[in-house]
Amino acid sequence: MRIIKMKKVILIILVGIIGLVGLLLLLMFKPNARTIDDFTGEIKTFDIIAKSWEFIPSIIEVNKGDKVILDIESIDVAHGVSISEFGVREYLNPGKSITVEFIADKSGEFTFFCNVYCGDGHGNMRGRLIVN
Repeated sequence: MRIIKMKKVILIILVGIIGLVGLLLLLMFKPNARTIDDFTGEIKTFDIIAKSWEFIPSIIEVNKGDKVILDIESIDVAHGVSISEFGVREYLNPGKSITVEFIADKSGEFTFFCNVYCGDGHGNMRGRLIVN
């Protein structure tokens, strides 16, 4: 009888842990509240190169309400790109291009950065997104 109760307790704990992990994943990867077709500005497209510890260009400027399209290519090793405030979190395979789209629905200056360890200069691989 005591073993059965212990198994139930362990099962309840495991289900709780799985539920918490699922909730955390949902919160981390939730999409923008606005849909990609819900924009009031212009469409701004940028070609970005990711390479040894830099993004080129490293400064992107748009207006609030613009639909932003980033065509990003890593030309050397695996990198990533993250713009937390706009729900952007992507892996960049070397030699492959990806397209990221979001609505610039917040004004300010935001940092975008490499979120995949890529070598000694990884911590300096940053850029700025300016939303007027």
